[in-house]
Amino acid sequence: MDIDTMQAGRELNLLIAEKIFGWHWEEVDDISKCYVPSDKKMLCPPGKNWDSLGWHVPLYSTDITAAFEVVEKLKQQEIWLTMEYARQPESKGMVWTAHFRGRIRKNKNRFYAVYGIDDNPATAICRAAYKAVTAP
Repeated sequence: MDIDTMQAGRELNLLIAEKIFGWHWEEVDDISKCYVPSDKKMLCPPGKNWDSLGWHVPLYSTDITAAFEVVEKLKQQEIWLTMEYARQPESKGMVWTAHFRGRIRKNKNRFYAVYGIDDNPATAICRAAYKAVTAP
């Protein structure tokens, strides 16, 4: 999986929910897996899937308001966002670049930076946020 080329949408939203907000997969007998938040107990009834139960994963990668929930969550860990809208040399147009800076690697004594680029600012934020929480 290459986070820099992953398109905005369900897969990226699920990764953000899992890696940043602590959602987890819960096996339920005789039903497909359901996505549930770690602070709620929810079972999926037979024949239903997670998005038909009234509990939806926010559209982090397409909705800027939801993307800023990601920013706020990382800010609690002292990981800070800087955004830039500029022409990239290798692109054909203007793009958003999201930079997260902070103690984002296992060596917490040093500051590091990661970035994500996309023409949608929410997607750029999600790409950079994923890198921030999964950095080696």
